[in-house]
Amino acid sequence: MRGRSLALPALNWPNVRPETGEKCNRSELATNALRHTRTGASGGTFSVRVETTPCRVRGEVHSGAPLHRHDTPHVFQADLGGLAEGGRGLALVDQLTTRWGSLPHAHGVYFLLHWPTPRT
Repeated sequence: MRGRSLALPALNWPNVRPETGEKCNRSELATNALRHTRTGASGGTFSVRVETTPCRVRGEVHSGAPLHRHDTPHVFQADLGGLAEGGRGLALVDQLTTRWGSLPHAHGVYFLLHWPTPRT
């Protein structure tokens, strides 16, 4: 977890390649599914779906129900002393995506990366 917080300054959007942003977001949201939903319990599962076009990537992580009834994914201020175990992941997702949020009709989270012209 600490490695991702150290990598954040190096990921200077929009200079991040789309596949780097997609991999980082997918990894973070899958990790959150394991840590903050019933997916992490014995027998829990999650699925990942990624759709691509020349100008966009949309990813979804479908997970179990949140561990706490009214818990929804949100960005919060992490310990600025750098000693906190977590709290930086969704800030990273927020910086690397065009848009992200909870899935409207299922448990899970989506992210969208969009750029104006196809990249080669």
